[in-house]
Amino acid sequence: MRLTEAQAVALAAAGRRLASSKSWWGDPDVENEERTVIRVRPTGVGEWELRVADAVGAVAVADLQLLIGPKIPDDHLLYLFACSGQFPRLDPQHTTVGKGSSLWELVATWFVNAAEKVLRKDLIRDYRLHVATLPLVRGRIQALNTSRALLKGQVAITCEFDDFDEDNPLNRLLLAAALAVGSSQILPADLRQRSRRISLRLDGVGRLRPQDLRAVVDRRTDYYRDAVTLAKSILASAGRSLEEGPEAAWSFLIRTPEMVEAGLRQILAEGLGQHWPVTKGHLQLPGSTKTLNPDLVFRDGLAIGDVKYKLTGQDWNTGDLYQAVSFAAGYRTQRALLISFSPYGEVLPELTVGDIRVMHIPWRASVHIPPEEAASILVAEVSDWLEMITRTGDWP
Repeated sequence: MRLTEAQAVALAAAGRRLASSKSWWGDPDVENEERTVIRVRPTGVGEWELRVADAVGAVAVADLQLLIGPKIPDDHLLYLFACSGQFPRLDPQHTTVGKGSSLWELVATWFVNAAEKVLRKDLIRDYRLHVATLPLVRGRIQALNTSRALLKGQVAITCEFDDFDEDNPLNRLLLAAALAVGSSQILPADLRQRSRRISLRLDGVGRLRPQDLRAVVDRRTDYYRDAVTLAKSILASAGRSLEEGPEAAWSFLIRTPEMVEAGLRQILAEGLGQHWPVTKGHLQLPGSTKTLNPDLVFRDGLAIGDVKYKLTGQDWNTGDLYQAVSFAAGYRTQRALLISFSPYGEVLPELTVGDIRVMHIPWRASVHIPPEEAASILVAEVSDWLEMITRTGDWP
């Protein structure tokens, strides 16, 4: 790409800032000498090679706007996001309406629509404890503070009282996300205007607090569910880097691998049922701080699987193969599975490494196959693989 040096510096700084957060990488054991989400490298005069690692979304630097799309069809990615439990399940109509939009515009539009629905039903109110110095008594008097004030000649009463208002964690989440959408220059003007109207309606709500991000809906606030989930996604993925360089970089980047893995694991867990329970693996190696963390553990380790959010190549990736074999060895099983993504359903040949047999099954990531159908095909093929192992008696 053609970039100015200032733009390149700002993009690189934004990438390092994002990567400085352990939560961005998902896996605490990941080792990376140069942690960065946005890698920028000069290739000529005014020309730069730009790579955004494991993320989709948008990045903006001054008048430069970059849209980062997924390596699989949008509807497949959003379907897996929804199955992960970290993104709301949205009906097919929403997805169809959003075709042709960037992911950031799509998420922002969904959030604004969901927040407007909440406002139409009215905001939730809760009791909140206040402590204030007042000229008249309200609620309970704090005797010590009031006495100190009187001894200083100040006629003021320190009171504790409850207010029944809209300043609560769920509404603070909505306000913070609405402000993020309303201030984004990369979004259409009408969408930003709608978001600003939402923030004005929340004028009695305070600033976001760190603990608010852990807030969850209950039966009374269930109508907040989609709006709150999208608000958390916006707040976790949007960032601004102002520390380095003359240009400020803004980003909305969703890290994809963990959500894709969680979505696939949930699809298999629901599809295979109780006969083949599927869990996330975590095995501590004796005498070491290292752990083995396969994405899929079938029936307490009788077989293991790993998900790679990448397109299937013409041959096995050596690193992926070694990792699958290591997982199988650690769990003392002879059967390992690798799931990757293929628009045409290419299947890599089964390999045998010592006593360990490694199988490959692809997710059909095709624009011609609905994601629900791709999920059904995957579940059926994994089920057939597990049943075949049972019939041939290959369990360790």
